[in-house]
Amino acid sequence: MSLKEYMQKVDPDLIVQEAMYGFVMALTFITSAQFGLIEASTPHHLIVAILAMNFVWGSIDMYIFYRMDVNAQRRQLRLLRENSAAVDREANRNQMYDELGGTIFDSADEQSKEKATAVLLDAKPEDTKGIRRDRHWMMVNAVASFIVTVATAVPIVICLTFIQNMHSALMWSSVSASFCLFFVGYALSPYSTRFSRVLTGLFTTLMALVLTIFAAFFGG
Repeated sequence: MSLKEYMQKVDPDLIVQEAMYGFVMALTFITSAQFGLIEASTPHHLIVAILAMNFVWGSIDMYIFYRMDVNAQRRQLRLLRENSAAVDREANRNQMYDELGGTIFDSADEQSKEKATAVLLDAKPEDTKGIRRDRHWMMVNAVASFIVTVATAVPIVICLTFIQNMHSALMWSSVSASFCLFFVGYALSPYSTRFSRVLTGLFTTLMALVLTIFAAFFGG
C-alpha cells in the first residue's frame, strides 16, 4: 500500500488536533522566552525542551488513542457476541443505538438511525482477519498522531538553529509556526469554498495563539 493510501486513512480531525497541540506546546516555550518568563540565552536548551515536550506528549497521545480504539472495539465485539447468543435481541437495542454515536449516524435522521440499529441487532461480530485489519488502522492513526506532534517542532527548530540573533530567531519561530497552523487549518478544512477555508485557517491559527499565550502565562 502506498504512502498516499495510508494518508487517506488517517483521520483529518486527528491531524488538526495534534498539529494544534504540538504547535501550542512548542510556541509556549517560544512565547515564554520572548516575554522573559523563562531563561533562553542560547537556543540549545530551548530546542531540547521543545523536542522533549513534543516527543513525550506525542508518545502519550499515541498510546492513549490506540488503547481507546482497542477498548472500544473490544466493547463492541463483546456486545455483538452477546447479542448473537441472546434469546431476546431487542433488549440490546438501546446499547446498539448508543454505539452509533460518534459516527456519521449522528447527522442522520432518526428513522435511519433506527434502521441502522435494526441491522446491528442482526449483525455478527467480524472474524479475526477483520479485527487484525481494524487494529492495523488504529495503529496507523496512533502513529500518525505521534509523528504530527513531533513534526510541529521542525520549523521552530530550524529557525532557532540557523538564525544567529536570538530575538530574531524567536520572532521567526512564532511566524513560521503561525503560517504552518494556517495552512493546516486551510488544507484540512471541511468546507469547499476558498473563503471558508481561509477563515478556517485563520481561526485555527488564532485559537492556537490564544491558547499559547494562556499556557505561557498561566502554566502549560
